[in-house]
Parts: sequence; structure tokens; C-alpha cells
Amino acid sequence: MVMENEIGLSRDAAFLKKLTEAVRQNLENENFGVAELSDAVAISRFQLHRKLKQLKGQSVSQFIRDIRLQEARKMLAADVGTVAEIAYRVGFSSPSYFSKCFHDHFGFPPNESRKYASASAQEVGAVAPPLTAPLDISSNRKKRVFMLAGAVVLAAAMTFVVFYAFRPAPPRQVALAVLPLENLTGSDEQTYFVSGIHDALIGQLGRISGLRVISRTSTLRYPSRDMLLQDIARELGVDAIVEGSVYGTGDSVRIQLQLIEVFPRERHVWAKEYHEDVRRALTLQSSVVQDIAREIQVSLTAEEARNVMKTREVDSELYRDYLRGMYHINQFSLAEVEKGIAILQNAIDIDPADPLPWAGLAIGYSVIGHSPSTIDQAYSRAKSAAHKAISLDESLPEAHLALALVALYDEWEWEVADREFQRAIELNPSLAVAHTHYAWYHMLFGQLDKMWMHSKLAVQLDPFLSLYSGYLASQYWYTGANDLALAEVARVMDFEPDADFALFVQGSAYLAKGMIGEGVAAHEKAAQLYPRWRWLLPTTYAIAGRQNDAIQIAEEMKKNAGGNDAWGLAEAYSALGDLDQAFYWLERAYEKRMSWIPWMAWNPNFKPLQQDVRFSEMMEKLKLPYGMQAMNTQAVSP
Repeated sequence: MVMENEIGLSRDAAFLKKLTEAVRQNLENENFGVAELSDAVAISRFQLHRKLKQLKGQSVSQFIRDIRLQEARKMLAADVGTVAEIAYRVGFSSPSYFSKCFHDHFGFPPNESRKYASASAQEVGAVAPPLTAPLDISSNRKKRVFMLAGAVVLAAAMTFVVFYAFRPAPPRQVALAVLPLENLTGSDEQTYFVSGIHDALIGQLGRISGLRVISRTSTLRYPSRDMLLQDIARELGVDAIVEGSVYGTGDSVRIQLQLIEVFPRERHVWAKEYHEDVRRALTLQSSVVQDIAREIQVSLTAEEARNVMKTREVDSELYRDYLRGMYHINQFSLAEVEKGIAILQNAIDIDPADPLPWAGLAIGYSVIGHSPSTIDQAYSRAKSAAHKAISLDESLPEAHLALALVALYDEWEWEVADREFQRAIELNPSLAVAHTHYAWYHMLFGQLDKMWMHSKLAVQLDPFLSLYSGYLASQYWYTGANDLALAEVARVMDFEPDADFALFVQGSAYLAKGMIGEGVAAHEKAAQLYPRWRWLLPTTYAIAGRQNDAIQIAEEMKKNAGGNDAWGLAEAYSALGDLDQAFYWLERAYEKRMSWIPWMAWNPNFKPLQQDVRFSEMMEKLKLPYGMQAMNTQAVSP
């Protein structure tokens, strides 16, 4: 038995040595991360993550970073280069970030390493005793072993919250998709309920920072099992998949779920059935999330553990109305959102003290506010509902998101927007909609590195939602990276050929590249398929040299110019060279709180206006910095 233990320990030591050598061989490669280490040792990322958690209690990223820092400390002790030079040699692209990590790890800054040379020589140069060393089990040591074993058993018996309360959450490692749940209730009328449970599980799993959970909209591409799970996983970029079914009658609900590791081959990791009354639906969701977190061996912060463990009973009729209302809101058409809002009002009438329908109402009104809808006070209603939800439960990410959207697109309160986006993402790091809009916030202040990070993460989290990819493409266009914009648009059109926002960006990028015919064709197609995009045409025709066509459509638009039309007219007259008319319509768009106004300094079509004092005065009214845009017009994605 001892020999078997020693063999197991020897294998573990060999495995760790192999990992360490792989990192050392790629020390200068800053892009050497989880995927590259997984490939180097020929095991899946999922297996690598679990193995390192068992052996070292570390995430893969922590393991790689620790090796980089240990090697850096050796180099600094040997005085082989400056701090900046060594930072680059161990794979840090930012010396300042390297210095922070080094100080956090060792307790002193890297430029003081020589002071600790003697101590570090002993610590860094020491060789750990072999894991296969014979065990000296004296009677006293036996007692200590039994005491230790007892302590381990006691620790294992601790509750979920206590287990996780003092463990810091590692960077997201395991990418997970929850496929649409199969409706086995026997009734198509229960589709909303099954969809709601699916959405709720994704939302609860997304609260764990150790997971990257694919958004619901992208998983809806796979309603049936007519594709191999490996093909689905490759398309979504995930390591593991959860699939299952919902069945039940009356107020009883049963859910069957299974967790499948996909690479290098399909392997069923876990399966379980849950049975609860609808009143205890939140308890059921909590149990599912806890079980999956344990199976994947992912750490939770103390706050994440508290939120996951939070359970309460809900009125069954209210909860069904909540799921039904959110089902309609998630269709994203104006008529469906309005229907969802009416149903959520019914839920609020049942119990005004339940925070869920208030949070749903906030999202519904913020969706309407960000659309061409004519509903008055949509944003103010969203704000009111969000504040009510937060007063009942501060930990609802959707309520904080609604406040952020109101602050960003309607009230133009930048500090509030920043704070609420941060809180929404803190509560649900996988909330793609928060990342995609937070990216736009960062553009306002020229923080392009953060913009790219959040915008690209939104696309990773929801790769088959054309709008988020369209936003990323438009940010490429805004910053002069037209080829990247067209490449992203091409990816979108592979799965949604007539996506409206993609057509808008495609035409704009073509025009910016001087490909006039292609640009006109794309914008004409957008206007033909989606009449709300007709405001594009005057600017497009003006750029194409078709001044009469541009003026004719502009005159038609003036008769009933809403916010989008006012914006389009400002662009058109800017392209036509009539700056007075351009500023007139830009002011009308400002008065109508057209949501794109804060980004006018980044819009290439407003370049002719930017040297005019009236433009800088508008930027001052918005309380936004002005001037950095010109320096960043050729900025591209890192």
C-alpha cells in the first residue's frame, strides 16, 4: 500500500515537473497561458484545471504566474538586468503590472531583491524533498497523522459557505455552456417555464468568477442534439457542457442535468435529478450551482458563496409570471417587450415586496429606452424599477445593469454609469450585456485597452448574438481599423447574413476605405430590409457624390425627424459641407437625448465639424474629454 502511494506521489511530482518545464521553455511568451500549457502536456484544459486544483490548490493561471515570478526573482538576485528587462524576459508585457504582482507575491518590490539576496538564495534555490521519500512514522508522528486526519474530516464536513468563505476566486478558467433544456412537461404552453429555468441557471452560474458561462442567446442555436457535443463546444469555445430536461405537473418541477467534459473525448462527469415545488425554485437553482461548482472544483469568493447559497420561497404564481414576462422581454421586439412588461406588472401586484419582477421590469424598460421606441419616460421607469429592486435585494446584477444603462445613454452621468457597471459585473462576471455596454463607456474616455477587453469578452460570452459583434465591428470602424471591422462583420454574416447593425458597419467601413459602390450597396440593403435605418442614406449618398439624392432624402426626413433622423441629418450635412445645418441637427439630436450623442467625437462622419468651436462647446456640455480622439483614430485592437 505504501508503494502504491509512493508511485502515485511520484507520478504527481513528474506531472508538476513537466508543467514547470513547459512554462520555463515559454517564459518570454506573454501569450503562453492555459490553452498553450494544456496543448504542451496533451491534456484538456478541464483536466489540467482539476489536476492542479488537487495537487497545488491553484488555478492554471496562478501556477504559470508563480513560475514566472520565481524565475524573475532568481534573475533579479543574480542582477542580470533591469526590472523592466526582466519583466519582459518572464512574459510580462507591462513592467508596472509585473512589479505589482512581484510585490503581492513576495512582499517586497523587485528593485529591492538584492537586499534579500541571501534569504532568497535559500528560498528560491532550495530543492523540495522528493515526494517519494519514505515516511518515518514514529508513534508520536502517528498521533499527529491521526490528529491531522481528524482535522481533515472535520474540515470536509464544513458547510459550502464556510468552505469557500476565505478562498480567493481565481481568474476565470473553465468555460461552460448550458444547452437549452428539453421540455418534457408534455405541454408547449410550458415553453416559457423551461426557457426561464434555463435562463436562471445560466444567470446563477454566471455569478461565479471561476467560470466563463456562455449567454443564453448563443446556446439557443442548439435546441436539439443533431450536432456532436464536441462540435458545439468548439463553436462556443467551451470546455464543458451542461444539458438536461425539465418535466413536472402542477406546482411540482423536476430537472435532470448532466455535466459533460468534452475534450479530448466526451466524458460524463456528473448527473443528478432535482425535484422541488415551484415555490422552492430558487433553492433548486442554488443546489444545482453548488453541485456544479463542486464537480468542476472551482473556487468562490465569500460574496459569491453567500449569493449562491441565498434561498427563499416565492409565490408560485408570481414566479411563473416572472418567467413568462422575462420570456417575452428576451425576444427583444418592441411588441414582445411591452407584453413582458405587462406580465411583470401582474407579478408585482401579487407581491410588491419580491425583487425579481422589479429587476425584470427595469431591464424591460431599459431595452425600450435604448430602442427607436416612442414610449415616453422609458428610462426613468427603468431607473425607478431598478432602485426598487435594489432596495429589496442589492445583489441583483440586472438591477445595477439597468441603472448603468440609464446613466450611460440617457442621463449622461458618467460616474454613476461606471459604478453601476462595475457592480453588475462584480455580481455576474459572465453578464455579456454589461460588458458590451461598459466597452462603450470606456471609449468615451479614450480607455481603448479596456474597451477592447470588455467588447471582446462580450463576444466571447455571446458569440452568436450579432449585435455585440456589430458593436465590436463599429468600434473598429470608429478607431480607423476598417479591415478589422469588415472581418468581424464577415464573421457575423456567416451566421446572420442580414444582421442590421452588421450591414450598417459594413457600409460605413467600405465608405471609409473608398470602396464607394460596396458601401452604398450595404446601406441601401439595410434601409430596404429595416426602414428604421433609412437615416443612413443621405450621408451615404453625399459621400458617394450623389448630392441631389442626399438632399432629397434629407428633406423628406426633416418632416418628422426623431432622434435617429436628427443624427442622420447632422451626418449628412457634415458630409455635404453645410456646417450650420449640421450643427442645427446635432443640437436637435442632443435635445432629444439621442443615445449616440456622447460618441460624436469618435464618429468619422463628424470629422468636418471637429475644428468648429461649437463642437467643443457641445463636448463641454457633455462633461467629456475632447482631443484624445484625434490621437486614437488609428488605434487598433491589441
